[in-house]
Amino acid sequence: MATRRPSLVAFVAIAVFFDAVATSSLGLAADDGSYGRLDGDVALAVEVGAQASTAGGGLGARLAARYLTMAGLYAGYDDGLGQVSQDVRRRIAGGVELKPLFFGRFASDLERGPATLDLWLDATGIELGIYRAWLNDAACKATCSDHGMEVFLASALPLLQTKNGPFVSLRVGLRWSLADAPGESSAELPRVAPAALLSLGYERLLSTGLVGGAAEPAAN
Repeated sequence: MATRRPSLVAFVAIAVFFDAVATSSLGLAADDGSYGRLDGDVALAVEVGAQASTAGGGLGARLAARYLTMAGLYAGYDDGLGQVSQDVRRRIAGGVELKPLFFGRFASDLERGPATLDLWLDATGIELGIYRAWLNDAACKATCSDHGMEVFLASALPLLQTKNGPFVSLRVGLRWSLADAPGESSAELPRVAPAALLSLGYERLLSTGLVGGAAEPAAN
């Protein structure tokens, strides 16, 4: 555990270094600091990766739609992949996400590159939602389900210098079980449980016409 944080810092530092070299060698400029993110108004993203919590781990997938890359909605699905040794068989979730740094940094002329660093900072935010989980038989008590709220701190590191492209995402947060009504106490699960999701995703920026002008595809 002690080596994971330095490794993550080193990975980000290496990515930013090579991004700066590529920007210089290819003659790519940070232009006005938006990196094309104002060319469209809605960003769609899909992610697949590995999720883990005190109730067990497995596959995690997410879909998200963001308005001006800053605020939007998400839907998530976790699957225990048939591991009977863990409590949760599958889970669905949905909520809102807020990534407010972009316009504040843009208005303050802080988007000066390297591109990877700017895009990574702007892709950091919080997520708040609700979930519903179905439990394995061994974890059932009064019922075989659980529900509650979740909050995550999320960040995404782009792998390319474009607004459309792949990224690596990390989420860490907490889930609160609200299944405390009579007959609803699902299992001997902790009331508050930490959770994490490490995933690989792809984001696409679209112009829908919601922010002035006619709708047209956003170019790379």
